Amino acid sequence: MKMNIKMRIKTLIWVLLIVLLTINVLALGVGPVYTNIDFEPEFTNEYSFRAYSEGESSVIVSLSGDLTEFITFEKERIEFIDIEEIVFFVELPRDLSPGTYNSRISITQAESSVGMVNVVPSVSHKIFLTVPKHGKYVKELFKKTVEGLNIDFENIGLKNIELLEVHNNFFSVENFSFYHSRKLFESDDVFNISLDLHPGEYSHNLLLLYDGLIKNITKHLIVGSPKILIDDLSFRNFKLGEINELNALLSSNWNGLLKLFVEVDVFNEDGLLESIKSVDFDFYSENKAQLFFDTTGFKEDDYKFVVRVFSGKQVLSEKDFTLTLKSEKAIEKSVVPTNLIFLSISILFLAFIILFLEKKKKKM
Repeated sequence: MKMNIKMRIKTLIWVLLIVLLTINVLALGVGPVYTNIDFEPEFTNEYSFRAYSEGESSVIVSLSGDLTEFITFEKERIEFIDIEEIVFFVELPRDLSPGTYNSRISITQAESSVGMVNVVPSVSHKIFLTVPKHGKYVKELFKKTVEGLNIDFENIGLKNIELLEVHNNFFSVENFSFYHSRKLFESDDVFNISLDLHPGEYSHNLLLLYDGLIKNITKHLIVGSPKILIDDLSFRNFKLGEINELNALLSSNWNGLLKLFVEVDVFNEDGLLESIKSVDFDFYSENKAQLFFDTTGFKEDDYKFVVRVFSGKQVLSEKDFTLTLKSEKAIEKSVVPTNLIFLSISILFLAFIILFLEKKKKKM
């Protein structure tokens, strides 16, 4: 009986000791647990992973392994609650021997002790760098222009490339491709191509083939911005005093579909009389917006129609038309632009001065 009591006491002491040793230990974790890096000469990039803790924690960040001279931290000691972003920077040299390089970022609790026994939890994030044997690398730089796209290709490796083939594939309402090539692409050399593109949105696939290697890049590309022209405004089978179909003829430089609607404000000398709006419609290249205008209560007269084309809340185009409404027809009233009138008067005035000076010379 006494032995059983002693055993129970010993067991209880061990349980209490284990509890005391672990009561102040914070559980740590990281995610993701590794980062893969593909080598490229003079490659620089910022990476991050998350550290997790149950409650408040103070940790020390340290690095070990093959890449210690190429990796730096934003902070080496971090205090956080529950979750923290651990940021590290990679800056590689121009050349490394082929092979696989490994490093480990350790996250260690700064202080955690009970009695005579120190309990320090630690977790790690692994980094793997692969350096291939071929030693040939091409770097591309995209520059959007008013006319389209410029791409610079640079041989950033130490070896020459015998043949570089460039396939630029563009996917939109219409699909098309460009092909370029460069023989004996030497180290540090730059190869430039310029592509003329119609304004619009594209899915751009760049495929590089060089000495048995492949590099494939796909980007979303926007060239320019949509421009809408309001070419004409006319009625169909117009009759004054009835609901009439009003059509705004539109054209655009954009290569793809646009979701548009049209608003028309009608004015006379006294001000705004009516505002009408079309339904939303899909627009591509050239189309007409259909509106309906109730002319009940309108009389034969001249009216100004202000047409605006919208994409969402953005006004893409605006144009004024002056229409003369008759009982069974609507006639667009030609308006000579003010700048044209001014130019004509200036030319006539200049001609008059020249003529006057010539007559004066003859008299002399």
